[in-house]
Amino acid sequence: MAPYVLLNLYSEGSLCPDIRCSLADALVAAVSTDLKGNVLFLTRKRKKKEEDPISVRDALIQFIVDADHSVRLHLARNITVLFPETNTPLEHMNNFNDLKDMLRKSTLVKSNLDEHSSEDESVNRVASMLCTLQSVACSARSCEYHVISLLVTSTGQGHMNSDIVKKVIRRISEYLGYANEICLLEEMLSYLVSQWMNEGTIDGFPYTLLSLDNINEFYRKYYRSVVPHILATDRDSLQSISDATLLSKEDLIKESLPVTMASILKAMAHSDGDEDSKRQAKDTNEYILSVISKETLNTSLKHSLPLLVVELLTRLYVPANSDSALAQYSNVCDPEPIPPHHSLSAISTTLQYLPSCFSSSTDSFISVLAKQKEALQTIALHLNLRIFSTHRVFERKRLLISYSYFSSLVSRELTSGLHGSLPYMVMDIIYSVGRVMHHHGNDESISLICCDTLTNVTKAAIEKCPEVIGRHCHMIINTLLPLTQLPEPKNKPAIALLDYIIENGQIRALQDHLILLDPLPGEGPVKEASSRLDIIKASVNEQSLSREINRFCMVHSGNSIASDSVQGLKSLLHCLKSFHSELQINNPDTSNLILELIHTLLNTARHSPDSSCHVSQCLGEIGCIELQSISAHVVTNGGTRGRGPGGGYVFKQERDKIVASVLESLSVLLSDVSISVVKASSHCLRDVLSTNSGASVLQKLEHSVSQDDNQWFNVLEPFKQNKKKLTENLLTSVSRPLHNFSLLWKPSQDHSSWLRELVCSLITSGGVSDEVLSLVKPVCQVKLSFCESVFPLVVHDILSSNSGEKSIMESLSKQVGDFLTESVSMDPIPHQSINSVINIVMSLRKMPRLRKGGTAWENNFWLDLNFLDIANAAFKCCSYFTSLLYIEIWCNHQGFDASNLTAYPEVQGLLLQVYSQIGEHDGSYGAHLLFSPKEEFTRKLDEHEGRWEELLTYSNWEGMLTGKCNELLDKGCKSLAYYHMLDVYKKETSDSTSQQCYTENIWRLTQWRDTDDMNLLHVGTTDNYHPCLHNLLLTLKHNKKAQFDEFITKGRASIINEMVSTSLESVCNINPHLTRLQTLNELESTFQLVLEPDLSPSVLLSNWKGKLSNMSTDFELVELVLSVRFHALLSVLPYYKRSGGENESLIQSGLLNVLSTKASLAIEAQQYQITLHTCIVCVCVCVL
Repeated sequence: MAPYVLLNLYSEGSLCPDIRCSLADALVAAVSTDLKGNVLFLTRKRKKKEEDPISVRDALIQFIVDADHSVRLHLARNITVLFPETNTPLEHMNNFNDLKDMLRKSTLVKSNLDEHSSEDESVNRVASMLCTLQSVACSARSCEYHVISLLVTSTGQGHMNSDIVKKVIRRISEYLGYANEICLLEEMLSYLVSQWMNEGTIDGFPYTLLSLDNINEFYRKYYRSVVPHILATDRDSLQSISDATLLSKEDLIKESLPVTMASILKAMAHSDGDEDSKRQAKDTNEYILSVISKETLNTSLKHSLPLLVVELLTRLYVPANSDSALAQYSNVCDPEPIPPHHSLSAISTTLQYLPSCFSSSTDSFISVLAKQKEALQTIALHLNLRIFSTHRVFERKRLLISYSYFSSLVSRELTSGLHGSLPYMVMDIIYSVGRVMHHHGNDESISLICCDTLTNVTKAAIEKCPEVIGRHCHMIINTLLPLTQLPEPKNKPAIALLDYIIENGQIRALQDHLILLDPLPGEGPVKEASSRLDIIKASVNEQSLSREINRFCMVHSGNSIASDSVQGLKSLLHCLKSFHSELQINNPDTSNLILELIHTLLNTARHSPDSSCHVSQCLGEIGCIELQSISAHVVTNGGTRGRGPGGGYVFKQERDKIVASVLESLSVLLSDVSISVVKASSHCLRDVLSTNSGASVLQKLEHSVSQDDNQWFNVLEPFKQNKKKLTENLLTSVSRPLHNFSLLWKPSQDHSSWLRELVCSLITSGGVSDEVLSLVKPVCQVKLSFCESVFPLVVHDILSSNSGEKSIMESLSKQVGDFLTESVSMDPIPHQSINSVINIVMSLRKMPRLRKGGTAWENNFWLDLNFLDIANAAFKCCSYFTSLLYIEIWCNHQGFDASNLTAYPEVQGLLLQVYSQIGEHDGSYGAHLLFSPKEEFTRKLDEHEGRWEELLTYSNWEGMLTGKCNELLDKGCKSLAYYHMLDVYKKETSDSTSQQCYTENIWRLTQWRDTDDMNLLHVGTTDNYHPCLHNLLLTLKHNKKAQFDEFITKGRASIINEMVSTSLESVCNINPHLTRLQTLNELESTFQLVLEPDLSPSVLLSNWKGKLSNMSTDFELVELVLSVRFHALLSVLPYYKRSGGENESLIQSGLLNVLSTKASLAIEAQQYQITLHTCIVCVCVCVL
């Protein structure tokens, strides 16, 4: 009864504004319970005593025309109740149309107001209307472009102030996720222009909303969006646009041909279509032919055919209620896209009509496109760019459906070979799906479309070209695995495709690649496929550790999208555990294989942080093994694994090698995870292969490499140019002298921005003469790794092509030299930037320099540098072998021998530090002998040979720096087993290094303070190994599994983070980290004894014993492992004491065995104090 009375009182104008707002709130609540507006009704009295039924929804809309401004604003903020997400687009549009009619009435001002009051009232009513439209646009996706169109039209007609409307559009764009209001208007511009043309001429369009100053500026910037519409309705304006853009009418039509012809062809292709549309299309076509000849039109249409197809495909809209198979991926609540959009049947008919425009043949439109080398690639790239450019989920899904439809058409034509484009198109579809899954795989609807797309191309390729699809099996499987985890029955297509691939594994072309795949999960929905894959692998090769390492390195050194499989890491870990005896390093090849594995594992962790835990387990299983090499550089036969088509080894000329290197890098980037990189590399490849040198090198490569590699070269087919189109790249003159680049060489903490800006500036400076290198700037701007690889090539080209200009060499030498001296004094030191510059110097040394006179050695120095500065910079970046090399070069340049070096203490100190870091003992002795101060020499020699007792006794500590003093005290006391002394000393120190040492002493002395409570230490984010180890031993002692897992994860993550940022030039840099990871693995294995009481300790002890023979000869590393083993066994001993029996004696025997091993190794290392300490502990254990 209350709403009835209040509504009638409202109609009679008897309620105050506050009551009217409360009544609106009541109606809002009622509408929210009746979203369809067909259940709740109210009645209101008319003047003739009649009752008029009205829905609650309609009653609420009445408040828009309220006389009070506050009531109108109150309703504007609550109008979103009419546009719930559960409503269909049609229901949203019905509500908006009713609302729009009422909004027009709301702007009317009563005629009885004076001029001033009338103006204020008009402003208030416009403000409330704008507020209402903003709420609608932000809540109803189906109404967004209608609201924007209404605002633009109203502004152009002078009904509203453009500045105010611009602010409203800006707020809408911010809410919808656009960068600014201009981005929103540009996306809708074609629709806005078409709607505007229904009201007036184009010269009245409100260009100020786009932040433009005049209509001519609007024409110049957006003529491609405007011309297609004026050709149909306002042709007189074409001349105005021609005058503003300085383009002829013919050129304007050519530029806008794809959009124009998309509408014309769509109308002409449908025999039973709308007659008015056909008439307009025919009229527009006749007008075009009156401006340009039919021959010119056909030529232009053929040239713009790929963009025409893109325009048609992006207009595809498959609503959920359509009868197409693609409709299953649409939702009934998905909004309609911005017009124009067409059904699948309309698009399909138009595409089938396309071939008839060029010839009378019966070829499909895919066959017609394939005849143009770049057509299919251009279409695929543009569709991908559209998919990744939108941030709207429903729009991305619609565009992905368009791409899926296009790829299905391509898949049907694989038998034809696509005129050589088949390898590229198969690869592009697979990696495009993987790219979408990588970025948007969390969206279930997106995942299902990806699965359908992948299924079409994979099945078609296996049937028609298995040799092409085989090389992409790893990518396909990795893309499918997440889809198999979807809830049933949505995961069935992915499982079916996976089964299909494995079932066809007997095909030789597939089998060769399937045996390289990572194992599939042994449980869950792919259990059967996993078993069949294992059978295929076992039938080809017997499993061994070397084969598994080779397989893992081959698979995971390639594209980052396909190299993040956890299953591969689990399989590798299983092999490392099962075949650990094969890790015995008895030849350089085996040592190199382990180093290659370490590099690959760290690269995997670097690109896939989620896999760092599994990577750390594998590295820990390798542990602190003894490697024959002191260098951690990896040498593989023929170069890097997984390399693309590059192969400089087939060329004799240096220029051909450079072109081949660039082609290799660009071809690999075609499957990059970033679509912007793919776009840039595609653009560069087309430009490079349009040059004579690019085409010549590719032709040589195709005739020089193996057939397997040649399949990869075929991926470049769409980028080749006809011989008639090959051009010699015309290089621009110097645009900026190289001596003005000093500021660009200033070190920066933002390595990526610094390097990109520097390299791109060098390329465009005019100093580059190589036509290929002058074209790679677009890729350098978006891909850091590519930028780093061409950096030395660009500098070399500048120097070699300007060899007669001494000023250029002097300028670059000064800039590089200043960089090296300034960068090493920065805090923090920009290691990446320094390495990039040192890489230039290293690369230049390997490049021949044609110069009269001098030896080959002398001619290889392109820059005049202080090589001691290079050596110092390399040392700061932990590149010890590089540092050693340039110390030697510096000595050669100075003409010094060993006796002269006594006058250069900085060189002596650098040499000593380098030899110490790489573990080269003979070099360390030689460097020691060069020191003239006897005490300094003695201290260094004692430290190097481990005579810590003499060092601690006789050294002059007061004359040493505090930091070095602390470091030597730490190492000396630990080496002499003076743990109690360290415990007292370190309690009072606060620096991080001392605290680490103090924490280490706690667990070594088993100072748990209170045996009943766990005194866990705080674990930081960096360098937290010893606090973690302390907590792990404590949680092991108290059987706290959850906390144990937490701390071991933190410890592993910390070590991996350190390893990926550490130079791997020296094995000495790697071994300490591997040792720490090994201790964590062994602690984890020990915890299994606590979790599984029936598990015999003999297996664990046997594994530990087996690893001893492979361990490093560095006693400091082995001692840590043995100490952790001892404390781990000591922590689990109480569990076995309570139960007694054989297991207790096994643990006690294990303790004694660890101690005896430690004592024996300490004697060999002449660490007699540790031997004594170990023997004392051994006696204590015997008493237990």
